[in-house]
Amino acid sequence: DNEIVKVTSPHDNPVTHGNLCIKGRFGFQHVQQRRHD
Repeated sequence: DNEIVKVTSPHDNPVTHGNLCIKGRFGFQHVQQRRHD
């Protein structure tokens, strides 16, 4: 339904080690909110 349901980062990435930055963790909520407005 054109909706983001999951945001992930590769665990084998040498920089992030599977962690997301703040924008990666919470930015998708902003995108979803804008889509419904």
